[in-house]
Amino acid sequence: MEENINNELAINFDDETFTSIIDCEEFYFQKGREALNKWLNYELDDTIQRRLFNSIKDYNYFKNLSTDDELFELKELFFEIISYCDLHANDKEKYNKYLDKRVLAKAGVRMSPWITHLYNYKCFPDKANVTVKNALDVLKDPINSINSISITHRRLISKYYLKSEYDELTFVDGLKSCFSEIPIPKVLENHTILIANILYNQKEKWMLKPKKFKDFTESFKKYLAEENLPFQIVKEEKDWFWIADSEGNFNSEEIHYELIIEQNQINIDLHFEKSIKTAQYFRSLIDSLPAFLRWKEWGEWGNCISHAKKISIDDVDGIENAISYLNELYDYTIEFYRKDKQAMKEKVRLLKYKKQIILQGPPGTGKTRLAKEIVKVMIDKNAPENVNLTNHRQFKIVQFHPSYTYEDFVRGIATIPNENGIEYQVVDRGIAEFAQRAFEDSINNYVLIIDEINRANLSSVLGELIYALEYRGKGIEGMYSKTEADKKLVLPPNLYIIGTMNTADRSVGHIDYAIRRRFAFVDVLPTCLAGDDFDEILFNKVKALFTVDEYMTRSPFLSSEFDPKDVALGHSYFIKQYEKDAEGNDDKSKPYDFALRLEYEIKPILREYIKDGILIGIGIEQEVEALQIESKEDI
Repeated sequence: MEENINNELAINFDDETFTSIIDCEEFYFQKGREALNKWLNYELDDTIQRRLFNSIKDYNYFKNLSTDDELFELKELFFEIISYCDLHANDKEKYNKYLDKRVLAKAGVRMSPWITHLYNYKCFPDKANVTVKNALDVLKDPINSINSISITHRRLISKYYLKSEYDELTFVDGLKSCFSEIPIPKVLENHTILIANILYNQKEKWMLKPKKFKDFTESFKKYLAEENLPFQIVKEEKDWFWIADSEGNFNSEEIHYELIIEQNQINIDLHFEKSIKTAQYFRSLIDSLPAFLRWKEWGEWGNCISHAKKISIDDVDGIENAISYLNELYDYTIEFYRKDKQAMKEKVRLLKYKKQIILQGPPGTGKTRLAKEIVKVMIDKNAPENVNLTNHRQFKIVQFHPSYTYEDFVRGIATIPNENGIEYQVVDRGIAEFAQRAFEDSINNYVLIIDEINRANLSSVLGELIYALEYRGKGIEGMYSKTEADKKLVLPPNLYIIGTMNTADRSVGHIDYAIRRRFAFVDVLPTCLAGDDFDEILFNKVKALFTVDEYMTRSPFLSSEFDPKDVALGHSYFIKQYEKDAEGNDDKSKPYDFALRLEYEIKPILREYIKDGILIGIGIEQEVEALQIESKEDI
């Protein structure tokens, strides 16, 4: 068998690919071994180990450690070790000290798990991922290891060359015996490195190539399981399948990672479906895409994100490439989601601490929408996307206006018909009725949204509730009492209030200091969204009338009496609108003329700003009137 295999190889060992290994006068990955040994011999006291353990949980935090941080040296060491192990290591050009940037393998492991399992390799060996362990074993003990680190590959190599099932204990020695006739390198530690190069030079012979997408799906699923990668297929059809990470992120019809075959090529995408508003929101989180990603038209829901590289089903490297492209797509997009999730956590944490917050910002920034998203998390933090607020028992929304009174919001007197005519009864209104509901269900959160909270005279509308906002659970005597026993009003601790406030509207009531002290204020600013439904060009032109940066510095046209963040136009003014279908969803085939929005919504507000002295300066009228719709091809 060995003689047949050696004859079958037909390899030119004079090729530089092999001579560089055969003639090397030290271990071929000596720099990698030195870096790994430095980590394995690094003395960790309890404090440093605890901090390192906590730091690597957040890959971005760990990656961006400053030079004066006590963990910076270890961070640099981790990145250097990985740069010798994985073809797709981040910043490989910086950390890999070889001129040819040689690596052990294409590992298919994302950087965050790499960091975690490199830590485990030293501190918790039993918890190290098998692919990472196999790679590091080559650096640590190359005589008894080989840089075919994938379990899937080892299984296929065993079947083809060793004619047996994969056995970890005999795999390396079996290959040495099988390739006994090949040249022996000058340094014996490079023997298995040479064998691995031969194996991957001959990959077409032993690697299974799917013939149909169904075969590809099964191979992909098996690869994920065998390599213990942090993804799983959660839904599949004949020409696509969804993928979720181990944390369950992006695992819904509204947003999910998907591999789909189109025109005989496999695309790796992040799809936004079912909800146009959700699609617009998630697209708004994404900055401009890197070179390896593209916006791709995706039906009525607008653009999805697709990896620029596509895969042929019968590509011998198809599965590994799909994993690599998925890792790149995931690593880029998940960070925006996590940042948004963290921002949401901070708002929820603030609401739980303060009990009432006000989302403030100029018109059109999505304050009410954000308030409802916070409500969903408060109601079900594990699956907020599944919460339907329509007629939900734990949610209530009211809108204030100048005529709104205490009797509308708290308690008032109502005329009730009876057999003797009518009688006057004290009845609970909005917040009193909602507070009673929350009081009777103390294990769940109840959230009240007060839209346009500053349009009413708050001191008059709230009355004695100003005290109750601060002293939750304590009864206060109200202006009206239903009975002597029911005279006091109580706001229970599980009742939360979110107000929204338009900071550009100066015609409405002032919020005095006593009320301000009881609310936390959160800025909601205009955001440049992504996707074809957003007019980025017009947005930036209007933005330039108010600010020269990100709403911190005034433009020459903005009066010194105003802050840009209080009066600039929000992003919703620049989103395309569509006619609705019978179910109330946007009909993408019937867009409204955006020029109408510019002429009858955007320009009139800007003209009012000029009249009110918000926008000033020579030429401001001409700047506003010159605004027009432009395509990206026009600039």
